[in-house]
Amino acid sequence: MKKFDKFIYALIMILGILAIVVLSYFIILISMSYINSSEFSNLLIDFNIYSFFYQIYKSFNKIAFPLLIFIILIIIPYLIISIFISIVFIIKYVKHTEKKKKKIIKNILLFISILLLLFSGIYFFPLTNQYEIKINSYISHYSNLEVKEFLEEKLDNDCYVYKVKIGQSFPDDYNVRIYYKDGFGIKVENSFLLDSDYGFIEKNAKNLTDILTFKSIILLTFGDCLYVYFLIYILKEFRRLSNVSLNN
Repeated sequence: MKKFDKFIYALIMILGILAIVVLSYFIILISMSYINSSEFSNLLIDFNIYSFFYQIYKSFNKIAFPLLIFIILIIIPYLIISIFISIVFIIKYVKHTEKKKKKIIKNILLFISILLLLFSGIYFFPLTNQYEIKINSYISHYSNLEVKEFLEEKLDNDCYVYKVKIGQSFPDDYNVRIYYKDGFGIKVENSFLLDSDYGFIEKNAKNLTDILTFKSIILLTFGDCLYVYFLIYILKEFRRLSNVSLNN
C-alpha cells in the first residue's frame, strides 16, 4: 500500500478499535449494574463471589465519568475524521470495485443495522425506574377502580386508553404519559404523580426497568458484535482496494 493508504488504514483501525472499546466498556458496566440490582446478585452471594464482583464493578464505575468527558472532547474530531475516511473509501470503491452496487448495498445495510441496534439499545435503556399500566379499554369499562378514578381525573372524556407509562423523575416525583385514542390516531396526555403516590404505582403498575435494561444490553451487544465484524470487513476491503489501485 501507498503511504497515504497506510495512514488511512491505520486511522480506520484506531477509530474502530476506540469505538469498540468504549462501547464494550459501557455494555459491561450496564450489565454489571443490572446484575447488581437484580436477583442475579443473590446467586453471586450464594457462590461467595459477590464481594469480588462488586470490587470489579466499583473499579469499572470509577472510569465512567472521565470516559464521558473524553467522549465529549473527541466526538466532533472523531466524526470529522470518520466522514473524511468514508469519502476516501467511497472514491476507492467507485474506481476499483467490480459489482459496485452489490458491495455498496452490503456496506450500507451493515452500517444501518449497526446504527439501528445501537440507537435502539440506547433508546430502551432506562435512566430511571420505568413502569407501565396496560389499559386497552374505555375508562368507563375498566375494572380497576383506583386506576379508573385516576384516568377520569386526568382525562375529560370517556375515551379509549391504551396504556399509562410512568417514569421516575428528579428528585422523587414521577412523569406520567397516558396514551389514548383520538379519532384515528393516538394522543398522549402528560401528567405527574408525587413521591407519596408510590403506593399507587407499586400496586397497579408493572415495573419495566429490568426488562428494558436487559433488552438494551442485548441490542447493544449485538450492535457491538456486528461492528467488530464490520470493522474487520472494512479493513480487509480497504487493503484489497489499495492493492488494486497500486497494481493499476
